[in-house]
Amino acid sequence: MVAFVVFSFVAAVTALVAADQRAPAFGTRARAGRANAAANGMLDPRLVSLSDLQFRPSAPVIANGFRVWAIVERFFDVVAATIGIVISAPFVAIAAILIKMETPGPAFYAQKRIGKDGSIFTIYKLRSMPVDAEENGPQWDDHSNARATRIGSFLRRYHLDELPQLYNVLRGDMRIVGPRPERPEFVFVLDRLLPNYSLRHLVKPGITGWAQVNFTYGASVEDSYRKLKYDLYYIRKRSLLQDGLIIALTFRAVLFGAPGK
Repeated sequence: MVAFVVFSFVAAVTALVAADQRAPAFGTRARAGRANAAANGMLDPRLVSLSDLQFRPSAPVIANGFRVWAIVERFFDVVAATIGIVISAPFVAIAAILIKMETPGPAFYAQKRIGKDGSIFTIYKLRSMPVDAEENGPQWDDHSNARATRIGSFLRRYHLDELPQLYNVLRGDMRIVGPRPERPEFVFVLDRLLPNYSLRHLVKPGITGWAQVNFTYGASVEDSYRKLKYDLYYIRKRSLLQDGLIIALTFRAVLFGAPGK
């Protein structure tokens, strides 16, 4: 127990003093036809590729006055992620074996997402779909699990496919609590259609968030708009007490299989 506490403290201090190496900020550059389609709300994210994107700052940075608060948040996240990894490691190992037994392909899934200040990072999940589920391009997700494998349906129902993202928290890409990170292809669309959408990127994304415990899967632009309102409310009101409430509601969703995402 003492060794674990010492390890958590050392990991937290190391994460706090480490330099924050961020990817270039997310921005967009597309052909005129695609830009016009996006402005009219007709752009299909499946038509957008990373080669269409350029990088620029897309959101203001929070003032330095929040430095102390950021340190408190980071310490909380590192300790929580470390404990979570230790507790969940046996389950993740078993889930990975079952995934490999059911369908060919890797047990873990890596995907690009948009983080704080528009930075692009790689998110990690337990694979819940066949490897060719998106051979025709990115698709909106929903709670029907129509594309999921049998093991994947179970993982997604209880949100257990998100457990590898504890590693993203240790890396500093994410927090335990925050707006869910979105894919670049969808940000390309939503940033043009939804006012103030880029404000989500003022803070680090999270494994769970206020939108996830209050709303279901986002499967359309309209759903994304409703989730955006929850995200902006969280950013305005965020505190450790609010984070604790969200974590408690997330545990309830995990235990009872609530549909939020």
